[in-house]
Amino acid sequence: MAFKVIIERPAHESIERNAIWWAQHHSINAALEWQEIIYGQIAELAIMPERYGLAHENSAFQFDLRQKLVGKGKRLTYRVLFTIRDSTVHVLEFLAAEQDDWS
Repeated sequence: MAFKVIIERPAHESIERNAIWWAQHHSINAALEWQEIIYGQIAELAIMPERYGLAHENSAFQFDLRQKLVGKGKRLTYRVLFTIRDSTVHVLEFLAAEQDDWS
C-alpha cells in the first residue's frame, strides 16, 4: 500500500533554511542538488514507512514519532521526524542529526 506523504510547514521551512546554508557555503547548484536528494528521500516514506524505527523522543508524545536518517551520499546527517496516521505520513520536522531532542 502506498502512503500519501505530507511535509508539514515546520519541516519544509527547516529544509529551506538548510538549502540556503548550502547555497551560501557551497553553491546554488549544490544547494539545489542537496534539496532534490532530501525531498527524494522523504518521498520514499510513501512505501512501508513503518520500517523506520521510533525516534528517541518518542516517549514524550502521545503518538508514534518515527525517524528516518537522510543526507547526501553516505553521510546521513539529518533526521526526518514523522508520524503515520491512517494512510498518510506526516513529516513533522527536519533536523540535523546532532541537534538536541525535538519537542
